[in-house]
Amino acid sequence: MSKIFEKNEYDEWLKDKTKNYKEYGSSKTVEHNGRKYTRHKFVRKHEFDGWRMSRIFLALLSYILIFGIFSKTIRNWWLGREIIKVDVNMTPISASGNEKIASTSKNEVIASKKIGNVNIILVKGDIVIEDVDVIVNAANKKMLGGGGIDGNIHDAAGNGLVKECEKFPENDSGVRCPTGEAKITGSYNITNVKHIIHAVGPGGCDSNKEELLGNAYSNSLKLAHDNGLTSITFPTISTGIFGYPIGEATEIAMKSLEKFIDDHPNTTLQDIPMAAKSGWVMIEQS
Repeated sequence: MSKIFEKNEYDEWLKDKTKNYKEYGSSKTVEHNGRKYTRHKFVRKHEFDGWRMSRIFLALLSYILIFGIFSKTIRNWWLGREIIKVDVNMTPISASGNEKIASTSKNEVIASKKIGNVNIILVKGDIVIEDVDVIVNAANKKMLGGGGIDGNIHDAAGNGLVKECEKFPENDSGVRCPTGEAKITGSYNITNVKHIIHAVGPGGCDSNKEELLGNAYSNSLKLAHDNGLTSITFPTISTGIFGYPIGEATEIAMKSLEKFIDDHPNTTLQDIPMAAKSGWVMIEQS
């Protein structure tokens, strides 16, 4: 909308309008019917503030995108890939030439370590296709499926898994499996395994995260041992949407596995593959 003022009228109008309006852009001199006018653009203040915040948001988003391209950590997260950094004496399969270990998984075998009679094997790929007695699901407390590995396992297993999970007692908050604990179910449509263990790792609001994450692994191992199972595949619990740093999480996992094997020298377990989803896996020898 345009409005033409004489100079004194404009000054009076401006005093009133600046309460709710803000001049936008630079003024411009125009000629109309032989007279020269100065054109000013005004915008309502709340619209101007909203536009300014939008510019700030877009600039920040652009910075994050550009930074993400050049930041290895952010790029790996953005692409849904994982880097596992293991500060333990694991032997890379390429160096060991151990064909027997290399053939234990349908996924790519990266490295292995033997403790007592148990092989701990680091693999890269899809946990659902592992040919083992039991796979571990990085579940949530309600045990009814979710995103990431949890969703993949539920999708592969089918509705029968949800129905069995619903039978576990729940508290007033709908919790069927508290953080750090584990429950065992059938595998249903995942026919290459006998059971699924649902382990709940710590999230962002949990305290004692290291202890709870270790418990999630040790309680899963106990269930497998108590049920006479010989092989179990773990994902990297809590490193997805729960946001646990993958290097620290893997170190805790390895310590938990080693402690359980030391405490149970006669365990039925023989092979424990550790699975990471597709991406890069880095082994750091100590």
